[in-house]
Amino acid sequence: MERQDSRVKIGELLIQEGYLTERQLKEAILRQQQEQTECTAYQPLGEICVKLKFITRMDLEHILRKHKKRIQLGDLLTNTGLLTCEQVNEVLELQKMQGQRFGKIVIDLGYISEADLINSLSTQLGIPKIVPSAGIVDPSILKGISKTFLTKNECLPVSRDGDIVTVIMSDPLSDEKIYTLENVLKCKVEPAIASPDEIMKGIKLIYDELGMVQAQPDLKATKSAYRSLVITETPTGEHFEENIVKVANYIITNAISEGATDIHIEPLENMLRVRYRIDGILRHKTDLPLHMASALSSRIKAVSGMDVTDKRKHQDGRLGARVMNKAFDLRISAYASLSGEAITIRILPKQSILMDIDMIGLSPRNLTIFKNMLKIPSGTVMVTGPSGCGKTTTLYAALHFLNDREKKIITVEDPIEYTLAGIIQGQINEKSGLTYKTCIKSILRQDPDIIMVGEIRDKDSAEAVIETCLTGHKVLTSFHTEDTIGALLRLLDIGIETFLISSTVMSVLSQRLVRTLCPYCRTEYTPSEEVLAAFDSISPINVDRFNFTTATGCLECNNTGYKGRTAISEILVLNNDVRDAILSRTSSGNIRHIARKSAQLISMREDGFFKATQGLTTLEEIVRLVPYHETDAMTPYSADDIVSLLQMAE
Repeated sequence: MERQDSRVKIGELLIQEGYLTERQLKEAILRQQQEQTECTAYQPLGEICVKLKFITRMDLEHILRKHKKRIQLGDLLTNTGLLTCEQVNEVLELQKMQGQRFGKIVIDLGYISEADLINSLSTQLGIPKIVPSAGIVDPSILKGISKTFLTKNECLPVSRDGDIVTVIMSDPLSDEKIYTLENVLKCKVEPAIASPDEIMKGIKLIYDELGMVQAQPDLKATKSAYRSLVITETPTGEHFEENIVKVANYIITNAISEGATDIHIEPLENMLRVRYRIDGILRHKTDLPLHMASALSSRIKAVSGMDVTDKRKHQDGRLGARVMNKAFDLRISAYASLSGEAITIRILPKQSILMDIDMIGLSPRNLTIFKNMLKIPSGTVMVTGPSGCGKTTTLYAALHFLNDREKKIITVEDPIEYTLAGIIQGQINEKSGLTYKTCIKSILRQDPDIIMVGEIRDKDSAEAVIETCLTGHKVLTSFHTEDTIGALLRLLDIGIETFLISSTVMSVLSQRLVRTLCPYCRTEYTPSEEVLAAFDSISPINVDRFNFTTATGCLECNNTGYKGRTAISEILVLNNDVRDAILSRTSSGNIRHIARKSAQLISMREDGFFKATQGLTTLEEIVRLVPYHETDAMTPYSADDIVSLLQMAE
């Protein structure tokens, strides 16, 4: 293969591609020089062209991605604003003297971190950022390649697609290394990126610890590395390459081991992106070569009971699996997008041991009120919030609290997420005509004391819940609304009469899950005035009376500063004043104002403030997740009142 090295600057590339004229380039350079003379913040040439409207930002990103092998690293980092021209010149002088890589010198000087460099190359140039894991690497590609060669060049081949091999490299812009690899592999090289330390660990794991490249590899060790997932349901007769099966297993088992609740496998323009949702935050795990997308989605669809041949229709499936000797239910959604099928996997542990109601994170006052509402023998108790806020966990904890030999409890769910001893659990099946409404009619003939309806989805299910309450039964259910008052208005919106709502709904609990601070690295701090201003329903706030803490980051929490989640909530108890407001069809703000005055409604944001004073989370986390209600400021509580009220078990 003939080596070519034709690196050029961003301005020259813009002219070559027809985005700029010579005159426009000169004007952009002149503007850049003027701004530097005026001592304003350095502006990369690409940004100057965008500002002058010579090109769009999309044009700039397209050029960077298209010419990722031709653009100089210094030019890229200045264009993205990570380095100034002066810093680039300093690094180039040191490079001449030391002979080291540009990126290494930049990191050693502390101008940018290694993570910033890798993320910049991946984001700006569209270079896949792949984890060098045994679960992703195809060992058949490594046959005949020595560990010494890979270590010296800081690279690791991952997968082959025809005559193209994807190789993880510490320096994916090095034409020299790409040229060497193409000669060794006898294929075209598509570079990916990872840090040198990660690549070295991957090489050591694959060659030394697992022996995956030996003539007779240690199959037991290899399988334990990527086959700890056991599918508990019989898959279809579809045949898939062993490496695709291995990659799918790795993605799922690794997500579970890291405590993820959701897996997102998303095809992009030039790569397949894998992200995990951990503690409510989407985190990038790894990229994969785009050629894996179709086979990987087909594998997941096949084992979850979907139609593999139909890639133009959105589909849902489920899969029972055992990972690390624990049972899980995987809910899988395939969404037909422009770039291919996007796969989302919800991870639900199958567990019979439920979280106790005292452990779900409710503040002492809210917990006491919630228990009292559950003890009332009739009426509806609703738990509301968006998807993934812990509604189901709270409902099951409530059922566990109510469950005894003297009560008959029946549920209708979709699906059954936890198995409860002593409780009769049923599941809807709309294909067979088993809807919430038909199931509830059958349940009423079973002489129940308490009924749990998994979710109010539409007018039919809402009417079924209301009618059940009118017969004198206790009903627990969930509803997708933003807050407690929103649940009442949503019932009105779907057509439930006001007198039915006011006479059947006893209380509404709304909640969110916020990240809790890592106990190993949290530190005390004083919140800024800007953050405190977001809590305008709490006045006054004497910050000196409380010990606020903030996130720092350490190895225990993967440098996020947070570890785990807890619930924050608001609970509305419907008294006569609130019922009268519903009957008069007044506004949500007015109902909320009445509830705060007459029922002492404490908002989720105020409950979050209380949790922050206890060192459990941060005020910034509360602001990020909890909706703001301007009417709450009309009936403020002092910070001392909030803390004393919520600490009190009424």
